Amino acid sequence: MARRSAYAHNVYFAAGPPSKWLVTLVNGSVVEVWADGYSEVEGTLVFSILVDATTDEQQVLEVTGPSPSRPERVIITVARFPMVTVQGPPTDA
Repeated sequence: MARRSAYAHNVYFAAGPPSKWLVTLVNGSVVEVWADGYSEVEGTLVFSILVDATTDEQQVLEVTGPSPSRPERVIITVARFPMVTVQGPPTDA
């Protein structure tokens, strides 16, 4: 069963509840991010989740990857951190 996301509109988590990641910043602060995963893109740490969202909802989200078989299933970005602000890799809490 899909779970409703509080992120935007009626977006549903397509891969189940996201994981909790802890990002430690160089100033010592720790940020909690809920996402399916992360990647480094051009010097930026990018966290994303797989969701089911209507075409209208996708217009207000940062869609970073479509699904070829299901147009409503997309990967969206939920957080970005410049790598220079992050101390070490994120940990899966």
